Amino acid sequence: MKKEYNTEQKRRIVGFLCANRDRHFTVEEIAAEVCNGSNLGKSTVYRHISKLLESGEIRRFEVDNSRNFVYQYADVHDGCNTHYHLKCVKCGRFIHMECQQLDLVREHIKEEHGFIIGQNRAVLYGQCSDCVTV
Repeated sequence: MKKEYNTEQKRRIVGFLCANRDRHFTVEEIAAEVCNGSNLGKSTVYRHISKLLESGEIRRFEVDNSRNFVYQYADVHDGCNTHYHLKCVKCGRFIHMECQQLDLVREHIKEEHGFIIGQNRAVLYGQCSDCVTV
């Protein structure tokens, strides 16, 4: 097995994503934040994102059924694979949500329709309370 090093570049990327746990970013946005004024290049960011995704330290979400993706920090101990997520389409906020009602819906879909919803990818899109316009 190949040894993985905890480099300064990796620490900067993980640090940025960890400090912004409730949001997700494109690789370009991550690179703009962590490369600013450093010798860290965009290709290095892409390489680390790939490794972090493989190790489970970050998650990837597809944007609007396109080939565009966003990434978010995923603390492997935070139980993120056992709850749902809400995504504000206006401000980009990403909310982790535990909800017994949705658990009942998930069970209904499984029992009545033979379909299992993968909670680690279950994202509901809408507007957060800060963005809702009355």
